Amino acid sequence: MKYDISKFRDNEDGGVSVEVAILFPILAWAFLVCFIWFDSFRLKTIDRQAAETIADIISRENVAISPEFLTGMHDLLRLLTRTTAEPQLVVSSFSFDGTDYVLEWSEARGSGASRLTEADIPLIEEELPILDDTNTVIVVQTATDYRPIIQFDILGFSQTITDFELTQFIRVNPRRATEICYDECTTNNDGTDGDGTDNI
Repeated sequence: MKYDISKFRDNEDGGVSVEVAILFPILAWAFLVCFIWFDSFRLKTIDRQAAETIADIISRENVAISPEFLTGMHDLLRLLTRTTAEPQLVVSSFSFDGTDYVLEWSEARGSGASRLTEADIPLIEEELPILDDTNTVIVVQTATDYRPIIQFDILGFSQTITDFELTQFIRVNPRRATEICYDECTTNNDGTDGDGTDNI
């Protein structure tokens, strides 16, 4: 009995076809998972660059931005990310009153996107920069659904790769003004009263 066990242990004979049939599905699954992960990282980089581009464009405005302007920014986001799913865009302006952050305005574009409210401030407060009571910050948030370009089912492993959402949170200070208004400004950038007609 002991001899038989030792002989079985030392036996190196085997069928290649059987081994391939066992290992190939696992290797194929591992290869596809790596491919999908690298592809998601590529899209995340593109998504980040697109959000930063939009934030930079908005930060350079020195007059009130219009609803049509934000719609154009959403179209630009869709063009830059090159995804089949519609991206979400939320642009908000915050100030600081010396004690708390104040939401000046917030607008959203894209299916499922919703503008921020005062109740959302505690949820993102840690991500907002330190401000004094004379400055504001523009926050650009984007969300893009990532859908794996390869759908497969190998021994039931397909359930480990599911659709997920890529989000970005970009903070930027206005470059040419202390505040960027939405739709109309009640004051000019020099602090004098405005007529509310300056918009783009």
